[in-house]
Amino acid sequence: MDDRQHCIYMNRAAEELTGWKLAEVLARDCPLHDIVHHTYPDGRPFPLHECAIDRAFPENNQERGEEVFVHRDGHFYPVALRRAQSTMTMRTSLARSLRSRYQ
Repeated sequence: MDDRQHCIYMNRAAEELTGWKLAEVLARDCPLHDIVHHTYPDGRPFPLHECAIDRAFPENNQERGEEVFVHRDGHFYPVALRRAQSTMTMRTSLARSLRSRYQ
């Protein structure tokens, strides 16, 4: 993500896990939160200002934990995240996500 929290790169695994192609995400021209992290699992909207990932950027905080993201088709999947210094790395729990998709 860039300093506006817009996604600037996705590899093929990220595209598969999110259901979004990089070109589609770039065309939306909005924070990545609004694409993959916009809803709590109980269905309530998840505003950007309540997001710990969002707050980590301007405060330059160390963040580590797990979140639940929203696939393009609406199903939720677990994500492990780590933020250090000025970069954010998100590693999706591929095994859990794929297992739930194919059960």
